[in-house]
Amino acid sequence: LEVGGIEYPDNTAVLELIEGRMGLINVLNEECIRPKGSDSAFVNKVQSVNGDSDVLVKDNFFRDFQFGIKHYAGQVNYDATNFVTKNTDALPVDLAECSKKCSNDLVKALGEKKGADKSGKTQPFSRGRKSGGGIVTNTVLSKFRNQLGDLMKNIGETRTRYIRCIKPNTQKKPKVMEHLSTVDQLRCAGVVAAVTISRS
Repeated sequence: LEVGGIEYPDNTAVLELIEGRMGLINVLNEECIRPKGSDSAFVNKVQSVNGDSDVLVKDNFFRDFQFGIKHYAGQVNYDATNFVTKNTDALPVDLAECSKKCSNDLVKALGEKKGADKSGKTQPFSRGRKSGGGIVTNTVLSKFRNQLGDLMKNIGETRTRYIRCIKPNTQKKPKVMEHLSTVDQLRCAGVVAAVTISRS
């Protein structure tokens, strides 16, 4: 069967910018463990190491803590204010130790879960610490990535069915169809590409 070239939205460049070796997640995690890590330093490093990325947006009107990403659905500008603080989500060691000695089973369990990694060893939460020769990056983004990986693993082991929800108009009114908006949603959801491939 001869199948012609089929163009479809490719999100590889965006994923590489976010999850790559020197992507946003790793750079932000590194900035979180630096003693003097800051939001502006995070943005500067992202722009420095990913300067050749076609999806990273630099604008002369951006402030030191602002950057943009060209997602497949359109450009989104980000304000990195408090990114480092929010991503650290540090729990003081003394508080973790105190909660593990609590008589309340729920508080005790949360303390043990918060203060230990998968190997059961207590991890330091202060910025800039190292454990076993490696940098501890028990950050919000790291935990989110691990949880997302577990979710994708579970989904891969099941027979999933997806329901695509499309909004016919932005006014949320009945019997009103905005064709451009609807087609754009179908394109971003990959439905147009899937139909094109099936028709080929």
